[in-house]
Amino acid sequence: MRALFERIYRFIEANELLPVGSRVLVAYSGGIDSTLAVRSLVALSGVHRTKWSIELAHFNHGLDSDDDAAQAVAEERARAWGLRMHIGQGRMADEGRAHL
Repeated sequence: MRALFERIYRFIEANELLPVGSRVLVAYSGGIDSTLAVRSLVALSGVHRTKWSIELAHFNHGLDSDDDAAQAVAEERARAWGLRMHIGQGRMADEGRAHL
């Protein structure tokens, strides 16, 4: 895993994507892809002393019954990792029905 994280860091550094001290807002669904993104940024920030301020954003679309559970998982992980979480909510299922 460390080799992957280092490859990510080299890409970020070579393309000057996140200067030292950047505020980084990660769209976090709670799935494997966004979890890997968060964990790699947190690990790289510690190893390379980037002083990145990493925060998470999750949007609960309200499309199905699993959305509330996914939000709860995202919030729990943010707490466990000591990261600030921004939550947005909508009821897209209701909106969709209104336009039918």
